[in-house]
Amino acid sequence: MNWLQKAAAIPARALSAMRHSGRQTFWTGLLKRTRFDYRREVGDGLDASVVTAPIQWVQRALPEARIVIQRTGADGDVEELEEHDLLTLLDTPNPFYGWIALIMATVLDFLFAGNAYWLKIRNGNG
Repeated sequence: MNWLQKAAAIPARALSAMRHSGRQTFWTGLLKRTRFDYRREVGDGLDASVVTAPIQWVQRALPEARIVIQRTGADGDVEELEEHDLLTLLDTPNPFYGWIALIMATVLDFLFAGNAYWLKIRNGNG
């Protein structure tokens, strides 16, 4: 895991500033360098089908999985809980959208940005 420690020590601004000049090849002298800014055109990648197609596949497939909450007893037996507050909350996370929209947004954040968070905010009734 030494490479992980080295990567963590590099500041984010240094990683974004890295540019690779590329190797000189036979074709370099024959072809003009382009002035087309690919980074600007691609942007954050959400408009690129090569990025969004696999994300959308996971977004469609993951809600098909059945959410299960299990409890392990003192004797080691695993019991599936049919009724649980978390299952009720996930079924309707808020009045505006349901489980499928929540999990699809979570998958997008996790696969695209590397992090996904759920924030539980209680109303005035607790």
